[in-house]
Amino acid sequence: MRRVHIPKGDGKTRPLGIPTVKDRIVQQAVRLVIEPIFEVTFCDGSYGFRSGRGCHDALREVDRLLKDRLAKYRRMGSFQTKGLTRPGDTG
Repeated sequence: MRRVHIPKGDGKTRPLGIPTVKDRIVQQAVRLVIEPIFEVTFCDGSYGFRSGRGCHDALREVDRLLKDRLAKYRRMGSFQTKGLTRPGDTG
């Protein structure tokens, strides 16, 4: 790991570690070994930090689920409101 110091707004510096080529090779080798082990334990609905999945995939799934739910309610027809009251209604 190569350590460099970058300037901060107050005149001080902050250390920053930059991985070397050797570091990246080791990280990739470890990932190749442990990723298949843990991938099988993740839920299908898990999108964070997974190969081939990202935030756009998660948003597409949310959009699909919302559209499915809306279509379900539309198929049901009008909503049954008999017996429902609004807050503040007395009778």
